[in-house]
Amino acid sequence: MAGNTDLLPMSSGRIKDALGMLLSGGLVGLYLAFPGYSYFDHDALWVASSFAFAAWLIKAVDLGGAVSGAIVAFLFFQTGRWGAFTILLFVFCLTSGATMLSARKTTKKPARRRASQVAANLFVPTLMLVTSHWNILFGFLAPSIAVGGLCELAADTVSSEIGSAYGRPTYMIGSRHQVEPGVNGGVSLLGSTIGIGSSAAVAILAAVVYPSPYPYHVRFTEFGLASLAGIFGMYVDSMLGASLETRGKLDNDAVNLLSSVITSVTVFLLLSALLYIGAF
Repeated sequence: MAGNTDLLPMSSGRIKDALGMLLSGGLVGLYLAFPGYSYFDHDALWVASSFAFAAWLIKAVDLGGAVSGAIVAFLFFQTGRWGAFTILLFVFCLTSGATMLSARKTTKKPARRRASQVAANLFVPTLMLVTSHWNILFGFLAPSIAVGGLCELAADTVSSEIGSAYGRPTYMIGSRHQVEPGVNGGVSLLGSTIGIGSSAAVAILAAVVYPSPYPYHVRFTEFGLASLAGIFGMYVDSMLGASLETRGKLDNDAVNLLSSVITSVTVFLLLSALLYIGAF
């Protein structure tokens, strides 16, 4: 799927990281701007800080990534308690595990996730959870859209890491042209399969643990659609990588953010269609 992130000039990387942390911090401001949200759960504070410190300790993120990750984890816990945080933790374990497994195969030192990468991948899902209590319609749609973003993140990252290390043969998406594993836009049977499985696993976990007033058949339907959208987003990421990123029009963070937005819009359209025809 998406290739490895190019090394950025230090100044450019710092600017992007600052913007990433600014976006994450802006979500806290948005959270506090609405009635009923103006309190801090002490559990959320220690859970988020412990999570971020552990991620930094195992070298999964750098300092900026840990700060952005702590903010995201805090908002996940505040809005969805242990259920939402469990999903986030599961996605983190999946993606970090895939990165470490890939590094062992390729003998490359795994890069720490930066603040810009955390924001690019998790801004949209976190925004959805922050807005999930605005009204009844948002309460139904927003969690599914957030899970769709997490499904796309898990599918794309795991497929990319495993595919680049073990996926042979690898082909340029949309063609029969064989390319080296890890190339932007390259897809393999192994990478695609494990990416699809990762998306499904996230959706199943969400249907079981996310706090929801709806019965299980509704949860599995909405999160199942989120999983399908996540798989679609995984291939969108590859197409963007093969076209815009390869040509230097977008960098990896922009591709990830755009893929997340497209996935979220897809979930919204699918669920809106079901609501329109009275399927729920």
